[in-house]
Amino acid sequence: MGKLGLARDAVKANVGSKTVTIRHLAQITADSMCTALNDKLLGARVLTASGHSKTQHKRSYSLRGLLADLTDANSIPSRVMLVLQAVLFLVGIIVQQAGLVDENLPGMLFVIVVFLGHTLAQRAVMSLLFCRVTIHVLMGMVLVGALILHKFREAATVALVVSGSEWLVGLVNAAVEAALQRNLQSGATHAMVLKPNGSIEQIAIDKLMVGDVVVVRSGEVIPVDGKVLKSNGFKVDEAPVTGEAMPVEKVVGNSVLSGTVVVGGMGEMECTALAKDSFQGRMQQAVDDARSTRSATEELVNRVASVYTPFVVLGAALVAVFTREPVRGLTALVGACPCALVAAAPIVQACVFVRLLSDMQVLVKNARALETLGRLSVLGVDKTGTLTEGEFRVVDVALMPGADGRQQDELFRLLCAIESRDPHPLASSIVRAHIGCAADFANGKGPGALPRVDKFTRVESKGVWGLVNNVVVGAGSLDFLDDMCIDVPDEAIAIRKTWEESGGAFTAVYMSIEEDVAMVLRLEDSVRSDAKAAVQLLGGQGVGVSMLTGDSELPAQAVCAQVGITDFNAKMRPLGKEAWVRDHQFKDEDSCKRSQVEQTSESALEAGLLEKKPAHRIAGAVGMLGDGLNDGPAMAAADVGIAISCGLQLTVDAADVVVNKGGQLLLRLAGAVAMAKRGRRLVLQNLALAMAIKLLVMMLAASGQLSLSMGIFTDTGS
Repeated sequence: MGKLGLARDAVKANVGSKTVTIRHLAQITADSMCTALNDKLLGARVLTASGHSKTQHKRSYSLRGLLADLTDANSIPSRVMLVLQAVLFLVGIIVQQAGLVDENLPGMLFVIVVFLGHTLAQRAVMSLLFCRVTIHVLMGMVLVGALILHKFREAATVALVVSGSEWLVGLVNAAVEAALQRNLQSGATHAMVLKPNGSIEQIAIDKLMVGDVVVVRSGEVIPVDGKVLKSNGFKVDEAPVTGEAMPVEKVVGNSVLSGTVVVGGMGEMECTALAKDSFQGRMQQAVDDARSTRSATEELVNRVASVYTPFVVLGAALVAVFTREPVRGLTALVGACPCALVAAAPIVQACVFVRLLSDMQVLVKNARALETLGRLSVLGVDKTGTLTEGEFRVVDVALMPGADGRQQDELFRLLCAIESRDPHPLASSIVRAHIGCAADFANGKGPGALPRVDKFTRVESKGVWGLVNNVVVGAGSLDFLDDMCIDVPDEAIAIRKTWEESGGAFTAVYMSIEEDVAMVLRLEDSVRSDAKAAVQLLGGQGVGVSMLTGDSELPAQAVCAQVGITDFNAKMRPLGKEAWVRDHQFKDEDSCKRSQVEQTSESALEAGLLEKKPAHRIAGAVGMLGDGLNDGPAMAAADVGIAISCGLQLTVDAADVVVNKGGQLLLRLAGAVAMAKRGRRLVLQNLALAMAIKLLVMMLAASGQLSLSMGIFTDTGS
């Protein structure tokens, strides 16, 4: 594609579906790109053109179209030829064994079988034209050698085995693609758009624009991401997206995701994203990217195979020369063919991709991330919104002298004005507890409207502050008060001590006005029901779980006790979490060296978190699971970052693995880790078994203990 002026990143190939997606300028036509691909004998044809219209091109029934179909092992012409090959081969075997007709007839049938094996000849010729010694070149050499030696049955066996293998691999890849598409297909092709004049028009979902109002009824699929404007018993089944078993009732202001199904009532929703940018579109793009990548193991095997294959040819030639038996050389050649080595990883990984996405709602963005997930040995987990539900309840409130005569409702109104600007679950819970949805009050209209906030500022993982009616209003932890140089009154110390003595895990939020503490709030969160089982399952897979939280030590310790985590770090800021990840990725030369996690964020910044580390990389992999903005740096630094899809888009983008919200998400993630580890073990077992069989076959072939036919079948079997 380079000669057309296309960058490498503009071309993405999906080996499983045998398709290439190209992003290009309008002046570059689809036919010119097909011509460029066909110059490399790839048999390309246009499937769809224009990402918006998805215009389907008609199948060509010309000779060129037939030749293109023959490059697809699952096309009808290829299947017909495979069936014909198999029938003629069986007839030849029967006739040869019976000996009832002319003895030349079986040989003629076997030769026909060879010539029907177009796939082997085509791929071998393509490889030779590009001066590459590939598996198909090896098998082609065996086939030609067998014909020269008048081993017609063996030559036919090679042709049939290669054709059957191509069909089987294509069948598996097609099944994988179909399974992925079933999970991603939203089922919505058109939407009912409500026009400003009250009329309703049906349009294709790829023509929906942000701001359009769509009417959705029971039984329909949500076409794009949106926000509910009107609800009449509006219930949505989010199981296809989140795994949530029970339908969720949606009220005005709630968000809905594309691909979810309306199971009751009707509603009107405002489109907040285009079809390609909605949940289903992003998932489709992420899956396509994942299927077009290779794992480190697969790349290593392919590199080894590229060097190994020429040596196989040389070794087979030496066997034939020194033993003076060409059949031994051919047997060694076919037995040492690296087919099983090359196929050891991609098929397993494709099946794991499908299982994780379809059964566990876990999206792994690329093959390298899947392999890294299979090597996971240490996992850092955020507390709020990850191990816990993230749905805080305000259970107690204490007014302080700093309230200066203001009533609780007035204080909450000022507090909610500040917290409505903060995406943290604590802030959302405070706003929801007092006024419900912040969007209904933040527009500055009506008697219950929130006042305007100027100079809103987030203090790193500690709190927020801003100007409300020219008064500095803040909210946060004790560290926030310390940074703001606000003294903690004795009354606040006493009430916190009382709460601690009462038992239970809680989080205290201090509201300040100017330089005084005006109110202290006690908030409680509940641990996810599947957290303990997930921690146990991860432990059984050899994964150590550590909790990283910006909360104080008491609630952190209480949550750890409930879920069975023994290692935790409290009062951690984003840079501290990143430092924890880096500390666990490497082993320090000096065990007495002070850990970066123990440093304060200020000293870490002064020292530089990215200081050069000793090259003692741990054998496993370090992961980070979270859902908030403060988890982003740690996810980016981790070997595999894992995000919950309900979190911020920035966090999801930084992650390598995305777990859909809903149901027992932690248990699903633990199951995904177990599946990834099982897949990695299977890949290694495949490689070890294939290599052992290759060595044994080569020794037997060189010693004359293995026939050419058995060499072919051992290669197929391995």
